[in-house]
Amino acid sequence: MRYGIALVFLHILSIYKEFATFVLYNKFKWDMSKTESLNIALTDEMKKFVSSQSGSGTLYATPSEYVRDLIRHERDRIEAAKLRSHIIEGYQDVIHGRIHEFSGDLMADLKTHRKTKSK
Repeated sequence: MRYGIALVFLHILSIYKEFATFVLYNKFKWDMSKTESLNIALTDEMKKFVSSQSGSGTLYATPSEYVRDLIRHERDRIEAAKLRSHIIEGYQDVIHGRIHEFSGDLMADLKTHRKTKSK
């Protein structure tokens, strides 16, 4: 049986593995015990905005927590965009007929697919 959806699934699994590795790596990489300072020049308007997002009645105790969270969200947004791109690539493979017969052994099919892809 043809498995266009299975190929997309394989793409997703491969990407998920990379993403999970990235998340685990960065979980330790972003350990707060290894922090360094970075001074950033802000306009008065920006400084007021950042300050208004921290302190009493907000989600963040300090402006640094707020800025770190912004950076984490941006990093996650970029990674999600990469993931979406790879999923679309998998769908394009299906649309253009770049699919393979499913033998019932996913690992064997992956090995075969990688061998033919590297040629």
